[in-house]
Parts: sequence; C-alpha cells; structure tokens
Amino acid sequence: MKKLNIISVKEPMSTLRPRVDFEIPAGDTVTDALLFQHDDPTAAIAVRATITEAELGSTILFKRLRPDGEIWTDPVTIKYLPYFIDTDYCRTQKLFVSASGPLKGSYYVGRGWCPE
Repeated sequence: MKKLNIISVKEPMSTLRPRVDFEIPAGDTVTDALLFQHDDPTAAIAVRATITEAELGSTILFKRLRPDGEIWTDPVTIKYLPYFIDTDYCRTQKLFVSASGPLKGSYYVGRGWCPE
C-alpha cells in the first residue's frame, strides 16, 4: 500500500468581495474613490478588473496608502480591449482610484497576502 503525503491547508491567498460592475460616462471623472481599506500593515490589497469599454490610451490611476503614511501612485494605461488588471498591492492599507469616462467594466477587490 502507498503512503500518502499529508497536505497542509492554508488560508486562502485573498478574500475578494463580490464583483462590482461600473460605468463612467464620457465626460465624467472619478477622483480618489476609495476601493478598499484594512488595518493590517503587512497585508496586500488584491484587485482583479476587466475593462470592456474605454478610449485606448486612457489611464486609470491607483493611489495606495502605505503603513508608513507614504502615498504611491500606479498609472495603468488601457492599450487594448478587453483589458485585464490582476495585481496585489503589498503593504497597502487603503487603495484609491481615479479615472475619466468613457470607462466600463467590472472588478473584484479584497485583502490579499504579501510574500514574506
């Protein structure tokens, strides 16, 4: 009889909230909208998004508040459609987004884990 290896079960790598559909009409702008926040200074914020309608070359700007109070910005330029964003912002406690329309799609956001 074969010996079985015991597999340890860990917490999920991320805890994403339910999908959110969004649409920013042409001419409208969203500035520093809070996407997610948590209190753990060692954790990440996970973002999974699909952009289905946008002007090619337009930019989505993510701002993240780090535990030391620094604010880092990460621009994402839409190069093709559909466009997928799949990232974890490590050691981030608050994540804000700014964008201009037309922009349409959906996203999941939640707490992620950083490699140690």
